[in-house]
Amino acid sequence: MGLLVVGEGSTDHLVLLLMPPVLALMQSSSAITALLATGRADAARRRAEATPPYDPPPAAPTRNRDPRGSKLSLPDT
Repeated sequence: MGLLVVGEGSTDHLVLLLMPPVLALMQSSSAITALLATGRADAARRRAEATPPYDPPPAAPTRNRDPRGSKLSLPDT
């Protein structure tokens, strides 16, 4: 609007007239996007805090190192 008052705004300088509204629209859309992302992150944090603690299942039994079966060894060559 300031360009119209100064006299710079005309159909020849249409880009100068459209730049401020376009920049304002871009800034507002990025601000809205950032606000939505912050809200989603906060909601995810609250859901994570509301879940019960996770107790992992007990570990699988370890392999028995005690040999079973035949105690005979292979012949030495």
